[in-house]
Amino acid sequence: MKQWINHLFLYGKAGSGKTTLADMVLYLWDVPNSDTNDIGGSSFNTEARIGERLKKFTFPIVVNEPQGVFEKPDIVEMIKSSIERTNSRGKFVGRGYKNILSLNPVIYTSNHLLPDDDALIRRLTAYHSHIMKEKQNNKKKVSGRNSTQKTAPNAYYMD
Repeated sequence: MKQWINHLFLYGKAGSGKTTLADMVLYLWDVPNSDTNDIGGSSFNTEARIGERLKKFTFPIVVNEPQGVFEKPDIVEMIKSSIERTNSRGKFVGRGYKNILSLNPVIYTSNHLLPDDDALIRRLTAYHSHIMKEKQNNKKKVSGRNSTQKTAPNAYYMD
């Protein structure tokens, strides 16, 4: 029986709302903060950086544009392990061995498709974010008259 929380992988074109959706999740805990829980992929691209981020907090973190992370086999293995266990990795400290905890889920936002690793994909919940477009025709006919009535100028719809 599965005992872990999948990490989220939100992908789609630029401007499709991926980061906004991820930030909405962060607002459930607190305001997104670039120092703690809303970071770029370059701040999450080595075993040491990932281990440090995963052990500090229990609330989700957002990693924007993590494509380089998934190109490194050792990092992918560490991420898979950190999803299904409470340890992300271990390291030698002095003469002893210390487990690095993995306490929080991660939300990845990317313009690229899912990484090509079946075991990793099974541990991710992926959502494809579609482009949001501004309505081209922001006027509509008022029934029975020739005048027009404007709709909200920032009305959006899902494509």
